[in-house]
Amino acid sequence: MAKEKVDLLFGHEGEYKSLFETEDMEKIVSELILMNKNFVITLGDKGALLINKKERISVPAEKIKNVVDLTGAGDLFASGFIHGFINNFSFEKSLKLGVKVSSEIIQILGARPKNKIKNLVSYLVWKMANTDKEYFDQGNKLRDKKKYSEAVVLFEKAIKINPNYFEAYNNLGTVLIILGKREKAIKNFIKAIEISPKYTRAHFNLAISINFNKESKE
Repeated sequence: MAKEKVDLLFGHEGEYKSLFETEDMEKIVSELILMNKNFVITLGDKGALLINKKERISVPAEKIKNVVDLTGAGDLFASGFIHGFINNFSFEKSLKLGVKVSSEIIQILGARPKNKIKNLVSYLVWKMANTDKEYFDQGNKLRDKKKYSEAVVLFEKAIKINPNYFEAYNNLGTVLIILGKREKAIKNFIKAIEISPKYTRAHFNLAISINFNKESKE
């Protein structure tokens, strides 16, 4: 079945051992590599492993002081990983997101987190962002979802890491326009142009903003 119909398969260590009828994980991994597909193996307190065709990618487990209940851990791991996968995260970062999401659920009783799963995943994605580009990309996604105030925070984080990130200044400006902070938006468009004088998008946004200001004062 895996050879013909499956592109991505999730399972915990015990399920793969049962499927292959062996306790030897190295042998299992070797056979999975030959199938030239994508397989994710959760390893409990040893983290998680992904076989990406010929490549092996592993991440460690989160350090949890008090494990309360394992119910739902596998499902939450899959939800975190798939969120990263469909949003073009690297396989490693998708694995890390899956591990982080599942680590949250095992610290409470039952399989229902206090916050909605989508909110939990969004929060963890935000916490995991650690480069200017990642903050910028997540800011764009939040802007597209009309979560403008949250997008502002991420664009500002991108700028804090990289003060010459002219695209971040421009996109921050577009969100500030929507939030009614036109003067502050204009300053960001100007900053983007100062850093990159040929950045036409910032010139366009600046011109539109200034013209709107003039018209509103007349």
